[in-house]
Amino acid sequence: MTDTTTLGTVEHIDPNTIEVETNIRTVSKPDPALVASIRQFGVLEPVVCRRDENGNVTVRMGQRRVLAAREAGSDTIPAYIVAGDDATTTRLLEQFAENEHRADLTQAERAAVFQQLQFEGLSNGGQVGGMTDEQKAERRELIANNKAWDSAEAVRREWLATFLSRKTLPKDAPAFLTVGLTQHRRDVASALSGGNRLAATLLGLEPQSSEWQPSPVDGYAEQHGKAGHVALAIVLAGMEAAIGRHTWRNPSSTAGRYLAQIEAWGYALSEVEQIVTAAKVTPGDEFDAEPESDDEGEDVED
Repeated sequence: MTDTTTLGTVEHIDPNTIEVETNIRTVSKPDPALVASIRQFGVLEPVVCRRDENGNVTVRMGQRRVLAAREAGSDTIPAYIVAGDDATTTRLLEQFAENEHRADLTQAERAAVFQQLQFEGLSNGGQVGGMTDEQKAERRELIANNKAWDSAEAVRREWLATFLSRKTLPKDAPAFLTVGLTQHRRDVASALSGGNRLAATLLGLEPQSSEWQPSPVDGYAEQHGKAGHVALAIVLAGMEAAIGRHTWRNPSSTAGRYLAQIEAWGYALSEVEQIVTAAKVTPGDEFDAEPESDDEGEDVED
């Protein structure tokens, strides 16, 4: 008979060994923002599992984090594991939710906890009960900054389209392209495999409806003598498509470099975008071209 007075334990186990119950909505692929958060911070809030009499571990709370951890390639994740019948499991899970504290987490990690639990439809204070004033403030900030990011994205993409319509490209565009095709190669490759649809939009073209259809970008450079513009649009589109609401919550050096570069080209960063650039670049890791004493800062022909 199971001892119902024994609390569960927190173990670090391979997410691939955890069984996911089928009582949640089927998700073909974990949300990229959640995967990015877990890849950067790990799973900060233990998922809650039950171990049956045969030793099988099934997740009870945290299914999406388990799936995202698999996608992120996590070797292990923390899991609060309870053995016992359903009534015992429920009682112990409630105790765990009420007693779990996060005093040792940094501000960025606390924000990541909140983000990860949001994907589960849970509050940052645990799986049961209401939110504290601090958690309510975090949620208000999340909602406000997500809205601000959406607004900034529309403005930023309009600016990119205007920027790419210029007759000449900035002098440091070749250096930017080199870094984009190397350090940002995954983002650029993803845009290429997607048919360059965002690049087409930025160039003022009507994007094809499917990545499998011919892209209007194909042949555009030869027809209009805009090889440099097309190459720059493809790289910019790859970087642009890789950022989203998750970016202000989990700033990366690549996203920071991208936003800092377009700021150097004249784009005015919004406050939410400045969160990313403030957390970004190691000195010397910018897209700057080698300085030239005679015409530094001037445009060059395509």
